[in-house]
Order: sequence, then C-alpha cells, then structure tokens
Amino acid sequence: MIEKELPIKVTFGGSKKPKRYNQHIKRVRVYGHADEFPEQLELDAAEIFDGGVLTIDDLPLPEDFEVVDRRDRDPIITVEKQKKEKRGSRDQYDD
Repeated sequence: MIEKELPIKVTFGGSKKPKRYNQHIKRVRVYGHADEFPEQLELDAAEIFDGGVLTIDDLPLPEDFEVVDRRDRDPIITVEKQKKEKRGSRDQYDD
C-alpha cells in the first residue's frame, strides 16, 4: 500500500460545461494498492449542472482506496445556479 497524488478530472456527462463553476480541488492524495492506481480520478458533475456542490465524499475511488489529505466535506467543485437570461421589454421601445 502506498500514497500517491492524483489529478481530478471533472466532466459534465458529455454536455458542455456550465457558465459559472469553480473547481476548488484539482489534485488529491490517495492511499491504496500500488499496482491498482489509476492515472487520474474522474468525477461526473452532470447532476449539479444547474447548481450545487460535489465534495471529496462524492469522489468515486477504486475499492480499498481512501483519500488521506482532505476531509470528506471539502468541496471539489461548486456550480452556481444558472440564471435565466432576461429579454428586453417591449415597453422600452415605446415613445
């Protein structure tokens, strides 16, 4: 068993990225079997596309692996709630 730092790749289920999001954690230290380490950890954030937070606790890890340098509630990514675009009022064109 060893510790190794791995990058976190955030995806949005094949759809385009939301306009306003922030990836707070880009790398994480993981403890696990040396011969089973992936190149990176992938986190699908499609469920929070319209706003929300995913934490270290939401990170899918291989069996018998654990995060050793962060608490479970630390946010990996936050997505701001999408605002509907406002259209101009017809009244603004009346003289």
